Amino acid sequence: MNKYFIRGIQQIGIGVSNLDAAFSWYRKYFGADLKVFDDDSVAEFMLPYTGGVPQRRRAVLAINIEGGGGFEIWQYKGRIPNKADFDIQIGDLGIFAAKIKTRSVESTFAFFKSENLNISSLLKDPIGNSYFWITDPWENKFQIVEGSGWYTDDNKKTGLVYGAVMVFLILKKHSRYTKIF
Repeated sequence: MNKYFIRGIQQIGIGVSNLDAAFSWYRKYFGADLKVFDDDSVAEFMLPYTGGVPQRRRAVLAINIEGGGGFEIWQYKGRIPNKADFDIQIGDLGIFAAKIKTRSVESTFAFFKSENLNISSLLKDPIGNSYFWITDPWENKFQIVEGSGWYTDDNKKTGLVYGAVMVFLILKKHSRYTKIF
């Protein structure tokens, strides 16, 4: 069996219904303020994910000078996105949430709470590290975790993508599951 390793995340796609409002929100709360591109065209490379039908979209790739992977903020043009017909939960196959790095989980938690954002309580992982969840106005979920590797001392509350909360199947011969890759 070939071994696959995830070595880093260049960017993570975030679907929204209002790109301009989302960019402003991500800039304010996640420091995603540097545009790498702003593209309004047909998403030819996304055909496997759009039912084989070309879809017009606008996408902005935004990064944070503090580091982390980028946000490719994505909005359909000419159609309304379909929401899942079920509540997405941890354990569902695929990417559940982007992890966002911060220097201080507690400080970021206090700031987001003071802004009345949609956040969970402050939690601890199995080895005692603090984290919390935040849901943006477009129902995308993010996990705020303490991270290292800062490029500047810009005093932003967060960097950007530090990982992902995801579920995938590693299948062995004679598994009762269907191979997915």
